[in-house]
Amino acid sequence: RRAWLARALRGGGAVVGATVPLDRLPASLRIAEVTARLRRDHLLSDDPVFADEHLDAIIVHRDDRLLDALRRQALAPLDELNESARERLSTTLTSWLLHLGDRKAVAEDLHIHPQTVSYRLGRLHDLFGPALDDPAARASLVLALAWGPPGEAEG
Repeated sequence: RRAWLARALRGGGAVVGATVPLDRLPASLRIAEVTARLRRDHLLSDDPVFADEHLDAIIVHRDDRLLDALRRQALAPLDELNESARERLSTTLTSWLLHLGDRKAVAEDLHIHPQTVSYRLGRLHDLFGPALDDPAARASLVLALAWGPPGEAEG
């Protein structure tokens, strides 16, 4: 059924909520509404978007005010930088987190020299200190960065 539904809805910009019992329909509708907003904001690009395939993004973006607060808190060490440096280091940090610290993969991902990656990571370690070695802090940074650059969410 899902494959048939995907073919029938392709090209229409549809969002498909999860199949739930009738008593859980209001909660499913709220999740579908968040999913539709994420599609409209180009954070999800499937066509159609099946909400149950994007629960991680939906959880993170369910309340943009909380996401903005998390971003402000987790990324505070970057506040002292100018916009250009903040953007470069945020991009490097995102790639480093998503590639689990593999500098070569970061260099390939960002199309920069591995020495540039090392320099930027040194700068990030200077700014964030031991937080970059703390799994809980890294998890917060992943949540703050993984679904788009800071400042994109609106409250």
